[in-house]
Amino acid sequence: MASADQRNSVQASAEVNPKTPDASVSPGQTEKMQASSEAKPKKLVTVEARKSVDLLIVLGQGPVKPLLREEDLDPAMQKTWADFKTDPLHNTEPDFRVVEGDAYLSELEGLDPVQVDAKLAEWQQLGRFGLNRWGRENALSAGYALVSGYTDKLLLSGGKTKPKWAEEKLSPQRIDNWPSEAQLMADIIRRRFGPMYEELYGKSIDSAIVTEDRSTNTLENFANSMNSDQGQEILNGKIKTGVLAADFHVPRGEDIACLFAPGAELEKGLSAQDVLTKRVAEAKNKDVYQQILNWMSDAKNPDLRAREGLEMVFSKALRDPDLLTYWLGYVGIVEDPRVLQATVERLNLDPLLKSQATDAFKLAGLDYNELAGVDLTQVPQDDFRQIAEKLKVLMTKEYRKMPEIPK
Repeated sequence: MASADQRNSVQASAEVNPKTPDASVSPGQTEKMQASSEAKPKKLVTVEARKSVDLLIVLGQGPVKPLLREEDLDPAMQKTWADFKTDPLHNTEPDFRVVEGDAYLSELEGLDPVQVDAKLAEWQQLGRFGLNRWGRENALSAGYALVSGYTDKLLLSGGKTKPKWAEEKLSPQRIDNWPSEAQLMADIIRRRFGPMYEELYGKSIDSAIVTEDRSTNTLENFANSMNSDQGQEILNGKIKTGVLAADFHVPRGEDIACLFAPGAELEKGLSAQDVLTKRVAEAKNKDVYQQILNWMSDAKNPDLRAREGLEMVFSKALRDPDLLTYWLGYVGIVEDPRVLQATVERLNLDPLLKSQATDAFKLAGLDYNELAGVDLTQVPQDDFRQIAEKLKVLMTKEYRKMPEIPK
């Protein structure tokens, strides 16, 4: 592993690459901004002076944005895109991305519709196009945490999310080849930090990246992460684990990590915006980047306010006995019986939770009191799988009780 001195002496080649701009601002403005930022800062600032975790679970922030041409936009989309471009930093980011710039548009010239669709499907695999600004910042901060030595490995978690309208508007080819949030985060990390990582550590950055691409919400992020190869090490307490997410998402991420990783050695959650604030401290164009980061945490930011509001609702739901089925069914995803065993033990400590759990398990065709009286870690594997499968019925709309979302 590279020493701290080595890390600090490496030129920050992960500075924004003109070929892979960050779309927190519009494509045209981004390319101008990046053209002036090719000079590298003197050294790489570390997140911490020493390694803090062995594994960093990085949460995706979807949905993945469909890539469209301007002529593909309906009138409502045209207005949304035009409004966004008047002030791309402060206006709400659309849930789609438009191809712009001569470098890309020239590649579409002379192509028939099928070829154009294939080219868009190819570009859809690029993190710069597919991720929203929160997802991109998660990826950038994760890559920085990796090369700076804060963590040995990244577990990128996020599935093939998309806006509801995408299924109807896009071709089957586009849908069949849809990228995951994890895949797009890995693309950004690889492009921005790959050369630096290889120079520092003498190996490909891919050796330090694991992707989990089945999850479509935060509960699944952790349930599926526990089913990864790293999950056993986490549950065994053999590695120190951290969680990285957008600043507003960190508290709920920490709460869910505790639910799905009992016995794990968990470090305090890491805010992507906090990490990047340290990252831009020595960037040549730090004022521009700091302006972006300031807006991402500004109380006047309507997108942030909306997301913080939802986070408060869902965080409360994790602690509300009446909303136990909001999260309980997801425990059935985890293949290791220790997680369900710990969940039953936790529910058993609170009379109100125990009462709600009895009813919830009954909905799933299970006897809570019977399960509470056995050690689920000693139950035959096939029997446990049947229990877990039954519990997952609580994830369905029929049984999952959701919190009320304020209008």
